[in-house]
Amino acid sequence: MVKLPKEVLKIVNTLEQNGFPAYAVGGCVRDSIAGKQPIDWDLATSANLEELKSLFPEAKVLNEKLSVVRLEFITEYEDEEGDKYEDGIIADIATFRKEGEYSGGKPVEVEFVTSVEEDLPRRDFTVNAIADSPGRGIVDPYGGRDDIKNKLIRTIQNPDESFKEDPIRMLRAITVCAESDFDLQKDTFEAICKNYKLIEGLDIKKVRNALMRILSGEYAG
Repeated sequence: MVKLPKEVLKIVNTLEQNGFPAYAVGGCVRDSIAGKQPIDWDLATSANLEELKSLFPEAKVLNEKLSVVRLEFITEYEDEEGDKYEDGIIADIATFRKEGEYSGGKPVEVEFVTSVEEDLPRRDFTVNAIADSPGRGIVDPYGGRDDIKNKLIRTIQNPDESFKEDPIRMLRAITVCAESDFDLQKDTFEAICKNYKLIEGLDIKKVRNALMRILSGEYAG
């Protein structure tokens, strides 16, 4: 069971008390299981955008089409030398969804669904397809916890198809390796070697941001 920060737990409880199942999902769950303390938390729920806006009127709408809102719990501090810094967490809440075919690295069609079991298959890697809820337990249909234990990055679907669908996933895979000392599962590695030139068609900003994270990762070597 992942220990949720009090702010995230309050969000989950608010959703649950209003009849909406809610889970922590993705990288925050992966990092928590691996012993890290996430700053960014992703939550998935059955509540739609209007319901999220009603329950959390202070939230910022990040993506109306995908029904994603953000809550920030950031505090500014000042040290003894007068230098200012920020601390806290960010929580993004999204409605459960399924994604159809991709074009240009983005889903052409999105269908909102009512369960986390329907939401998890759209995610990239097994280690990112784990959902956890204090009252509902862990949902791990692809063996993500075993892959975290073995420090392996493995795609949910066929890796060749996954990377052709969204080439940025290749850089995400390497980013997790660089930041968390994971390794690429053999088929995933071979698919990257086969499809790496697809990166040339990506938004240069996405490539730059991923490359900066890779190069600055603790295990970049």
